[in-house]
This record gives sequence, structure tokens and C-alpha cells, in this order.
Amino acid sequence: MIRLSQKYYFFVIIFSFLLSPVQAQILQDNEVQQWIHEGLDKMYNFEFAEANPIFEKIRQRYPQHPVYPMLKSLETTWKNIPIGENKNVIATHRAYLNEVIKRAEVLLDKNDKDPEGVFFAMAAHGFLALSHSESDEMTSAVNEARKTYGHLKDGMKMLNQYADFYSPVGVYNYYVVKYPETHPVVKPFMIFFADGDKALGLKQLEIGSQKGIFTKVEALFFLLHIYIKHEYQAGKALACTQQLITRYPNNIIFAMRHAEMLLANGRYDEAEPFITQVGQNKDKVFQSTVAVFNGIIQEKQTKNLPQAKIYYLKATTMNALNVRYNNDFLAMAYAGLARIAITEGKKDIAKTNYKKCLELAEYDSTIAEAKNYMKKN
Repeated sequence: MIRLSQKYYFFVIIFSFLLSPVQAQILQDNEVQQWIHEGLDKMYNFEFAEANPIFEKIRQRYPQHPVYPMLKSLETTWKNIPIGENKNVIATHRAYLNEVIKRAEVLLDKNDKDPEGVFFAMAAHGFLALSHSESDEMTSAVNEARKTYGHLKDGMKMLNQYADFYSPVGVYNYYVVKYPETHPVVKPFMIFFADGDKALGLKQLEIGSQKGIFTKVEALFFLLHIYIKHEYQAGKALACTQQLITRYPNNIIFAMRHAEMLLANGRYDEAEPFITQVGQNKDKVFQSTVAVFNGIIQEKQTKNLPQAKIYYLKATTMNALNVRYNNDFLAMAYAGLARIAITEGKKDIAKTNYKKCLELAEYDSTIAEAKNYMKKN
């Protein structure tokens, strides 16, 4: 059965992208443009104390502009990873986003095609959609995604004006085709959306990762997910994480994804330092992920199936599920347990674990593995 959050995830993921403040005032202000670049770099590298004074300078230069509350909403998210069920952090994050929308609407009231208003309203509604989805508030999530799409349609017409629009439009063009392929339940809704093109979407994301002023991180992160989740081009995915971890070595999410890509490419020894880095965070989300990674090493590299089983069981019994960060890792753990059960001749246990895997998995390769076994057994 498809989980409620999965049913509507399409309407969230295609609109949930990182900040790209593309608009006339800031593009004409080279100094503030540099401040934004520096501040975001500090934030992505988890240097929050260094980022804050830079964000404050931006606020002082543009006190009524949506850029400052957007920066603070992003900071709130990254500083409190994983947000999980921290209601105070969620409330603060949403309050900043609502302030972004309020300020963007002032711009749109003057000119409903104002690129500033379009971009910031689009981004804020997208982040609110993601936040509500993760809290299983699906009516609010779909409502926010619908508003995001309205602004995105305007953004599609601005590609030639601003290179930063390539990233969100690329994400849309890819997922508006891809998601219904793997989640047929959303197909009846697709009549309300413009047609897409997966190849074009990937090309636009590549352009965004190269030419975007503010969206390089966003474009690389989405390319990473697409290449490993759907296209299964592990080499290209690794190239994305290599860029991210080189630029932001302190970012635990980038370290986690880089470790995953190294493992996917069979570079087990190179993954070890990044697994250790992730393990320094004692939150159970990251501890369970480390257990999965260690299970993969024991299963695939050292061929120590009893030890791999211990790690996979540890990951699946920690009650550490977080849809944003580790549902696919836990799906991998259940798939690993299923494979080990097969070697032990325990078909019923293998089926049970593959069923649990399918409840969580979004990676096409993981889903295919589980479904293929279930069909044959």
C-alpha cells in the first residue's frame, strides 16, 4: 500500500527547492549578491555563526525584502537537522516562510509578473508544502503545492531572463513525467499540470548547476537524487556529491550522501571516513543510517553476512524513520535482510522483509529488486 505521504510527494518534491533570489534589485546590487553567495556558503558548511552577520547586512540593506526571512527559514532548517517532530523549530521555520509570502505579495500586488514576487512566493509555498507533507498535513501540503505551481508557470516564461529559473523548471519537467510512472495513483491529477520532458528536465538542471548564480547547490542535489533514485547512474551521482562535499566538508547531509554514492560505486574504503563523520551525530536518524552503511560493507565487501544482519537489524529497530532523510536507507536495510534470509533458505522471512522494503522504498532499483522476488516467490 502506498503511504499517504507518498501519494502526494510528487506535488511537494517538484516544488521544494533551495533559495534562488533572482530579482532586479539584488541582481543590480553586486555587493549584496556577493553577501548572499558568501552567507549561503557559510550556512551550507554549517558555519552558522559566520553566516548570521552576513544575513544581517542583507536585512539592513533590504529591510522589507523577502530575501532575509527566506535566508532565515533555510538557516532554521539546516541548523536543526533533522527537524523531525520539533514543533518549535517547525513553527519558526513556517513563520519565516509566511513572512516571505507576505512580503512577496506586496511586490505582486504592484506587478503580478514581478520576478521578485514570483520567485520568493514560489519558493516559500514550496517549502511550506514540504513542511506540511512531512507532518502528514496533506490537505495543507496539496494546497501549498497548488499555489507554488501557479507561480512556477510564470517562472517558466522567465528562463531566458534568469539562469536560476532553470533549476526549479528542470525539476518540474523531470518529475511531472517520472513520478506518475512509478506512482500511478497520481495520474488522474496530471490533467491539471503542463506536460514535461525528462531529458529536457535533466538538461535544465545541468544548466542550473553550471550557470545559476544562487542555485548550484539545489541543482546538484536534485541531480544526485535523480541519477541514483531513478536513472541509476551511480557515477554521475557520485560526481554531484563530490562537488558538494568538496565545497561544504562540514555538511553532514552531504557527507551522508557522498558515503552512499561511494558505496554504490563499490568504493568501500573511501566511504569509511564519511561514515565516521555521519556517526559523530548521535541522533538516531544518522545512527541508523550508519548502521545501514556498515551493513552494506559487511554484506558486499567482506561477505560477513551474520555481521551484516546485525547492522541491518539495528537500523530497522531504532524507530528512526524520517521521510526526508532516511526512508530509502531503511528500505535498503530491509532488502539486505531479505537477501540474507534467502541465503539462509528462509523464504517467508525474505518476503516479509521485502514487503517492508516496498513500504519505504523510492529508489527504482530497490523497488525492482523487491518486486521481482515477490513475483517469483
